[in-house]
Amino acid sequence: MASAAVPAAVSKKIVWSWQSNSDPWNEDVKEEWQRYPDLTNEFIEKTYQNQENEVNLRDYVIDFRSMVQISRTDSYKQRPIQREEVDISRHLREERFSFAEYPRPAAKYFGQGRGNNKFINTWLSKYPGVKDDERLVVKQAAKGIEVEGESCGEGFEAKIMSDQLMEVQNNFDDKIKAADNDKDRTSIKHRFIEEISKCCLQFYTAESFLYKLMNKTLRNEDMSKIDTLG
Repeated sequence: MASAAVPAAVSKKIVWSWQSNSDPWNEDVKEEWQRYPDLTNEFIEKTYQNQENEVNLRDYVIDFRSMVQISRTDSYKQRPIQREEVDISRHLREERFSFAEYPRPAAKYFGQGRGNNKFINTWLSKYPGVKDDERLVVKQAAKGIEVEGESCGEGFEAKIMSDQLMEVQNNFDDKIKAADNDKDRTSIKHRFIEEISKCCLQFYTAESFLYKLMNKTLRNEDMSKIDTLG
């Protein structure tokens, strides 16, 4: 009896890049390309798959028809872009954990409970009424990500994250309102927590400002970030 075929693991990824040469239109120099960040890349590809003519990236507009990136403040500033399918094994992150960190004694954060995490304990003490309400936690997280993104010049990517979190929460609210009994509401709440966890995992593992900032904040126990990253 023949066994069922096992689907091959996904090994390809669509990557969007912009030409980063000082003069991108000079054909006499070797082309240099810079990838868009992971979440921005997904946003561009989603818009492209929806067969839109262009996509807005806050400071730039990508014109899919001419395959150029155009400055929103000066339409004469344009750069070629490209869309390519790459081997995931070669699609490596280049700047992982690149924010500077101050030397500190080693600390254990994972698997040790809340007692050893000064940052989380401080947040729990400051917001005792929030910690037991997942909706308020999500709302505060979305707002904090936007604040931190704006402060480091990554407002567009931060807005992508914030919108994804709030989309999950809004869907949860709609389903809770339509639920007929406590059993259904409990099941919906569990799915909500799972979806939010997936979003957070995606944000942290993507090439973005957030994972670098989170690592720096936790390593240095930077209490100035309690309100935004707590």
